[in-house]
Amino acid sequence: MNAGRTAVITGASSGIGKAFAHKSAAIGYPLMLIARNERNLRSTADALAEEFGAQCTTLPADLSLDAYADALAERIAAEKSVCLLVNNAGFAVPQKLAEARRSRHGKTTGYGPGPSGNWADRWWSFRDC
Repeated sequence: MNAGRTAVITGASSGIGKAFAHKSAAIGYPLMLIARNERNLRSTADALAEEFGAQCTTLPADLSLDAYADALAERIAAEKSVCLLVNNAGFAVPQKLAEARRSRHGKTTGYGPGPSGNWADRWWSFRDC
């Protein structure tokens, strides 16, 4: 159904990201799965391949670190088949949202100040799916 149209899912090894990976595999997307925990990420990919025959590429990465975020932006830019981005990477901020530092939140979500803070925008700006 979606062969040749890759879905990229960050935070794919647990929670909402894992649920999106499951649903995307069920409807036939080849997957590029990204998460910090390599063992859980590989386990998720293996389970999706077994259950749905999903083609999964795994990229262990901590997107709060500029080097990983920049490398992901470059990798996605090179993958012309990427047509869906579920940008779910993140972490808990132990304070009220109104008091949270935007720059810390922005690093993992792909939006915010800094050299890597807008990696999602850089990818999205040239996609025509």
